[in-house]
Amino acid sequence: MNKIILLAYIATTLFAASVEVTVIKPEPNKQALSVEVDGVVVAQNKNVITAKANGVIKLFVKNNSNVFKGDKIAQISDERREQTQKLLKTKLSLIKNEMNFQQIKLDDAKDMFKLGVGSKNSYLNEKVINEQLKENFQTLNNEYEILKLEKNNSIIYALEDGTITNLVASNSYINYGVALGNFISKKSLIKLFVDGAYADKLKVGTLANIQSSYKNTAATIINILPTSTNNLLEVMAEPENSLPLNLQVNATIYLRSLNGLTLPKKAIVLVENHPAIYIIKDGIAHMKYVEILKDMVDSVLIKNTLDKENQIAVKNSYMLHDDLEVIVK
Repeated sequence: MNKIILLAYIATTLFAASVEVTVIKPEPNKQALSVEVDGVVVAQNKNVITAKANGVIKLFVKNNSNVFKGDKIAQISDERREQTQKLLKTKLSLIKNEMNFQQIKLDDAKDMFKLGVGSKNSYLNEKVINEQLKENFQTLNNEYEILKLEKNNSIIYALEDGTITNLVASNSYINYGVALGNFISKKSLIKLFVDGAYADKLKVGTLANIQSSYKNTAATIINILPTSTNNLLEVMAEPENSLPLNLQVNATIYLRSLNGLTLPKKAIVLVENHPAIYIIKDGIAHMKYVEILKDMVDSVLIKNTLDKENQIAVKNSYMLHDDLEVIVK
């Protein structure tokens, strides 16, 4: 019986006693919300080089060799095309001369018809011949331009720096549309694999920091692919510095900035499983629920719902309750 009375007396004494606390004012802070992901370096462009002409191919580079923008990779020659093009060029020159001569005859026939010394039929006949020559010239010129285009397309140049792989054999006959080899761009992109839960937070232009065994570099997200594997989104990022192909990387993607207030973790208490703080005013503790935006090891970033002059209990905050009298040290 005496023990129960003693315990009740001690509890009453502790409850009545004021708790000593230290206080701090909330500090405005801006933090980046980020996510850690894995990725791999891939080529910016990986294209199949296709033939745009028929003929025998001559290679100017070796397989698996590096090329620079403007380098001549191959040329497709066709002797029949060359001969046909020369023949058409000669025909076009002859028809052009005929057209010039016929235009003179047409002008004379027109003048004579106007003067009344020439017949209308003669004028119309010269006009028909003139139109036929024009049509013939246009038809041959179209054939010539097609062959000219084929000849221009028969020379394959590197459109950018890169590597040529899987080249066909030199001096072999090639048909239009056949694959001549692969072109792998020297410029690299990084394919990042991001948890689908962050899909609504990812945006083109978002910054990322890339870490690898080769070097670290900054990168910018340029595309979010509409495909996923095992709930991982494929996100393409362009690095500031080129990285070796197939290099495995780690990345920190900065999703967005969070504006809030920084408080020491000691100031946060759980009340009914909700984070809360105690604001000390005139020596009295006032409980207030808060929303934690980011955990930062020894401190937290909370949503800014406080007055900048509020004094927040830090030391012994876990001992407080609403309307408790405290002593500020």
